[in-house]
Amino acid sequence: MAVGLAFGVGIPMGFVLRPRLAGMSDDAFGTALGIGIPAAAIVLTWLLTGAPMPWRKVRVQLNPIQQAEQARIIAEQQAYAASRGETATCPHLRAVEAAMRAAGVKSQLIAWSATARAVWAQCRIDEKELRRQFDLPRWVHYEEGYFSDRDQNDTPRADLVCHRCRDNDTPGWNITVVHPESYADNAPWFPAPRQGRRS
Repeated sequence: MAVGLAFGVGIPMGFVLRPRLAGMSDDAFGTALGIGIPAAAIVLTWLLTGAPMPWRKVRVQLNPIQQAEQARIIAEQQAYAASRGETATCPHLRAVEAAMRAAGVKSQLIAWSATARAVWAQCRIDEKELRRQFDLPRWVHYEEGYFSDRDQNDTPRADLVCHRCRDNDTPGWNITVVHPESYADNAPWFPAPRQGRRS
């Protein structure tokens, strides 16, 4: 019953909240909803069974190596946010990332570890114009797809992917961008057409 109630409330709330949180990436919103529904189910289970709520905080203990890595990741994310001159992608995507940041595209360094990282950029990709303006190698692809959640076309996503660096497990092999069908209506198209060039 608790699980049913959580889904019955969480899914409609997701549809209501998504247009109001257009600035949040689809990945982040989907993750928040995916965490929120099970959390609501747990809380409802405690309430329905009359069990005492566990107010005691659970703290995850990190060993010194994990603490040092976490501190390094936080420092890198702060440096990235503080300077638009910073880049975090592989050499094959770096020129595109630098141009995005120079053009004022909102971007963020997403890092899970020293070797697992990506860049999120709040823009849509004009692939034809991108290839016209940048000398991208053939192994760099722009890819659109969907996360299958409740429906096969439930959560759209798009990425600029360097397949060579992805296959070699090189950090920074992708830039996650906004899918053309996303709710983020304020995401600009990148790159803008060059001045004086006709379509």
